[in-house]
Amino acid sequence: MKHKLTTFATLNQKLFAMLHLSNPGVPVPVIGGYDLIPLHTLIYLKADGNYTELYHIIEKDGKQLMTKTLSGKGLKFFEEKLAKYPFMRIHDSFMVNLTKVVKYAREGKEGRVVLYNGKSLIVSRTRKNQLLAAFGLTPEE
Repeated sequence: MKHKLTTFATLNQKLFAMLHLSNPGVPVPVIGGYDLIPLHTLIYLKADGNYTELYHIIEKDGKQLMTKTLSGKGLKFFEEKLAKYPFMRIHDSFMVNLTKVVKYAREGKEGRVVLYNGKSLIVSRTRKNQLLAAFGLTPEE
């Protein structure tokens, strides 16, 4: 039985790599398969227990709408898969597409990022300096 689990894990990794190479998107494990979300449409990710909510843009009737996809994988899974792209874990509960950030605001020892759509997300004090450095700013003491 262990061999079958290992084989499935290997196939899962190969499928992820194959999907990733053919399209600049992230294959999101969902019930019944995978949803492929183009990276440029992905705005932020939110931890929800052992699940992750992925907020992204879709086009419908010529309009851009923000939608949510729920994945059975934790935020750590996506942190590893998106490590080479401009995504950063800014809090235990949030990961953000850095290209969608338009503002950083201090709030005591923590901070907030404001996204292009006006959504505000908290930045933990332990990740604040890393975020500022990613934007070429001097980390705060």
